[in-house]
Amino acid sequence: MPLQLSDLKTKTRKIAVEFDGDTVNIEYWTQKFNPSYQDSIKSGKKTKGLSESDSWASLLEIVKSWDLVDGDKPFPLNKESLAIVGNRLLMAIWVAIQADALPNAMSGGNSAAGSFQKGS
Repeated sequence: MPLQLSDLKTKTRKIAVEFDGDTVNIEYWTQKFNPSYQDSIKSGKKTKGLSESDSWASLLEIVKSWDLVDGDKPFPLNKESLAIVGNRLLMAIWVAIQADALPNAMSGGNSAAGSFQKGS
């Protein structure tokens, strides 16, 4: 069965983001993190002239949910909440999404099979 674009648009992935010895679990929309979105961030189209908190709010377009808590209550995922969460955590989430979005991330290590023919 062919891959359906409509199915891609609803796909999400759950990832664990390690941060200062703890973990925050997030779920993000995989297809919203796309070249167009990345280009708009890099070019400043999404963030030009915006405050820092408004710039980070663009993360809400990608992140569907998180399990961050305040005491025993879930901490909401919205623009106001992002404005008071530290930039280090937001950057950790952003970097984790970018790393996870690569279909076959390279480990930087050598392949167990090697890259030369036997007897070479």
